[in-house]
Amino acid sequence: MQQNPNAPENNPAQPNRREGPAHIDEVAALAALDGDRALLCDLASMFVEDAPQVVAELRAAVQADHPLEARRAVHSLKGLVSTFYAAEARDLADRLEHEAAGLKLDTFKSGGCDALELAVVTVIDALKARSLVH
Repeated sequence: MQQNPNAPENNPAQPNRREGPAHIDEVAALAALDGDRALLCDLASMFVEDAPQVVAELRAAVQADHPLEARRAVHSLKGLVSTFYAAEARDLADRLEHEAAGLKLDTFKSGGCDALELAVVTVIDALKARSLVH
């Protein structure tokens, strides 16, 4: 069977929608790192180690009603998931970051933290499923 060069898995410009709501785009991530798979694996391992702590910091900031701390934490998560081109997780983090910048935490408190944590866990699962974690 001949491969389609424009298929999402073969074209970094096309999002790969097969991974679910917090998919990663390994092809685009590798392209951004000049094809350095070892570096991608190092970054993935750091993400798996660091992201849960940042989620915990986010939850603590929301619980303490500190929008600026929540903004910092969600901004960090946005940067972390962006490394792996996890578009849906990045977009959710971006929306939450804008809310926190407006000194509001309503969405965070009404399921936003849970949704972002699930997105982070899904990215972790995708990284592990692709054997990108040491």
